[in-house]
Amino acid sequence: MSDNHESKKEEEIDFISTPSLQKAIKKTRRRQTIKYVIIAVLTTVILLTTLFIGSQYILNKRLEHQDNLYETIHGANISFADSSNSYNLFSVTKETTYRKSVGDRSIVWDKKPRKSHYSEG
Repeated sequence: MSDNHESKKEEEIDFISTPSLQKAIKKTRRRQTIKYVIIAVLTTVILLTTLFIGSQYILNKRLEHQDNLYETIHGANISFADSSNSYNLFSVTKETTYRKSVGDRSIVWDKKPRKSHYSEG
């Protein structure tokens, strides 16, 4: 009877080392690795997108606040003409053009480049 019990233990050990089980384990590991890679890529894309959009939003709000002060300080007939933004990861450079109306003519009065950083308060 003890021989029969020992042979069952050997069969269980043999079951673990069978090629079909090893193949199934490798397949499961591959699938798990692929899932982890997909999760990591999606998380990274979401975080980077949030970072870019959030920093752009904050920088735009800061630049809008700065533009209002110029028109109130500098004289009559000076108006905002146009602006262009150049974005980096943590900063934005905004070049604003102001025009002055003299009679029926519009003259470029000033061009102000402003660089705003995300870390500035």
